[in-house]
Amino acid sequence: MKRIRFFLLLIICLLFSSSALENGIDFFKGKSEDRYIYSNINRLKNITTLDFNEPALNDDNESKEICPIQLNEIIKGQVQNKDRIYCFVPKTSGIYKIFTTGTTNTIGTVYSKNLILVSNKCNKIGDENSNFEIIMELTKNKTYFIRVSSDNNGGIYYLSVNKLVNEMNIKKLKLDLTYTEDNINSEQWYTYIPYETGSYKILLTENRYMKCELYDEKFNLIMRENTNGIINDNKELANTLIKEHKYFLRAETSYIDTSYKIKINKLDLPNDIYFKDQWALLNTLNGLDINIIPSWQYLGNKKIRIGIVDTGVDYNHIDLKQNLDLSFSYNFVHNINDVYPNTEMFSDLSAKWGHGTQVTGIIASEINNREGIAGIAPNLDVISLKVLGNNLKDSCVYNDSIAAFISAIEYAEQNNIKILNCSFGGEEPSVFEQEAMAKADDILFIIAAGNAGNNLSINSEYPACYNLDNSIVVAAVNENGQLAEYSNYGGPTDIAAPGENILTTIPNNSYTCVQGTSIATPIVAAVAGLVWSNNTDLTPVEVKRILTEKNNVTTLDDLIDKVKCGGMINAYKAVTYAKSDLINKASDNSHLYNLNRISKSTSTLLSTNKLTNQIIVKFDSKINIDKFIENLIRENENLYMEQIGYLYLNDAYIYKCTNVDYARVLIKKLNNNDEVIYAENNFIRKNLK
Repeated sequence: MKRIRFFLLLIICLLFSSSALENGIDFFKGKSEDRYIYSNINRLKNITTLDFNEPALNDDNESKEICPIQLNEIIKGQVQNKDRIYCFVPKTSGIYKIFTTGTTNTIGTVYSKNLILVSNKCNKIGDENSNFEIIMELTKNKTYFIRVSSDNNGGIYYLSVNKLVNEMNIKKLKLDLTYTEDNINSEQWYTYIPYETGSYKILLTENRYMKCELYDEKFNLIMRENTNGIINDNKELANTLIKEHKYFLRAETSYIDTSYKIKINKLDLPNDIYFKDQWALLNTLNGLDINIIPSWQYLGNKKIRIGIVDTGVDYNHIDLKQNLDLSFSYNFVHNINDVYPNTEMFSDLSAKWGHGTQVTGIIASEINNREGIAGIAPNLDVISLKVLGNNLKDSCVYNDSIAAFISAIEYAEQNNIKILNCSFGGEEPSVFEQEAMAKADDILFIIAAGNAGNNLSINSEYPACYNLDNSIVVAAVNENGQLAEYSNYGGPTDIAAPGENILTTIPNNSYTCVQGTSIATPIVAAVAGLVWSNNTDLTPVEVKRILTEKNNVTTLDDLIDKVKCGGMINAYKAVTYAKSDLINKASDNSHLYNLNRISKSTSTLLSTNKLTNQIIVKFDSKINIDKFIENLIRENENLYMEQIGYLYLNDAYIYKCTNVDYARVLIKKLNNNDEVIYAENNFIRKNLK
């Protein structure tokens, strides 16, 4: 008898559990924002016969009406301290657009009948009124709930549901087959399911006036064609597609009886043995990579010179020696040509420690040599400019970071080096560093945001926070498209790039995985070089605009409000845009820094472990400098000042003092003198490990 009662009780529990799950009760337990829907779930199950004016109650007993909406109907609504709920039942399966117009900031959310979240959208791209637009596949006779909410109480909106295409009219694409379309009057939809993960190119030919968009299976917009017919009348889309995922392509025209041809191809991958481990170039997890593979078909004929401003590079590395230009490489730390000196004392700033080799490998590793990894920009003229380092065992020549970097900037200007990769930084600003970068307005500086996990609008790092028009500040993201936990963000941060678990070169023909914004930075620098090589008439400001234009990046939810463009670098979008005729010439409004407006007190901000026995001084142009120094030495017993350099961009002199303490005292004296415009320590920058 006990056993019978037990089984009866078990059956009752199972029936109750099944009913609860079917009605969606436990599934949404604890999600108070949706309780006003599922609190009357039994009533909603029979939605086709529901009295839509009957209110559903949420936990606060606030009345919320569920209103029906028909296809192509326009319903006027107003959000006043509560969301509005609508119900839609499509009569045919197909692709639908659910959207608002009006002047309010609306957010749309779509649920299935069982209250499973199907889709949500904050706003429509490019809509200044922040209306939402949801494009999704809906099934015949199924019930969908549309929730409209808003950040602006009292805003007026107009909600509509339009059908874009019937399911039966969605055509399936097959690899390498050409489809001819005739008499298309508005738009045509296609689907494609790849049989393997890879980089794919979709080509529409013989019609210059087509517009096309690529969506993933959740109808998130992957990219919109922006080549504007760069190859005669052809239009292109290209991206990494994941095996057995469903993708949608929309081809649209505003002309009647339009004809075109469409074809999808899979692109070849490099034969470098470790390419499979370079997720930044081909992300087989989710397709979130820099989209570089289709960009390689547009390697420009002009070799743009790019300088790797770092610790130096192992120029004998088997993956680098073919693409390094040693004829222009220079060591500004020791004033020699060798950027990988054997006698340099080992430290994290020395060439043999390998930071500069890591950075260089990301840009310049040889492609298709059946060795190691693939570099992003094999067509660039890559030049090593050593500005970080340690003392040589057989020489007393040693220039500290700020002066060495400024000398490298001057050298870059003289030798037409268009891009400088700056994977270094620190908490201290340098007046002379900032002035030199601003004056070199024909150079684009690509700068690491830093690895402290800080908001740069609160905790500044330099040179990232100089806010120069001819600089791009780079954050790091991981393989899932999330901001890396160590990456700085905010403030001047322009864009993000892969910076976690990145495979690259290290000295002695070796490879390793590294991370940091210093590793994300050369990815952006390489793409900048590819853009410039396709349009050499661009200015640094225009190249920056192309790279960081919102339509040219891969937008990522985790980067909204963390980097200015809200996304990650997309090489293909940027390169094809640079080749198009869509570019608006930018006025070059780089602001030059006025030293006379700088408070001389900034020189006291330095921590002692960054200071050196070298100082940089800018004098009033009216004084006799030799006589000034002579009087200064006469007035200060035991003072030693030896001029060791001159910075023409700053019109400033570099002096060597007896020791760090003397340098600190001397800076204070000089900044208290009206005949000195500014003096600061030639302090040490660190590579961003």
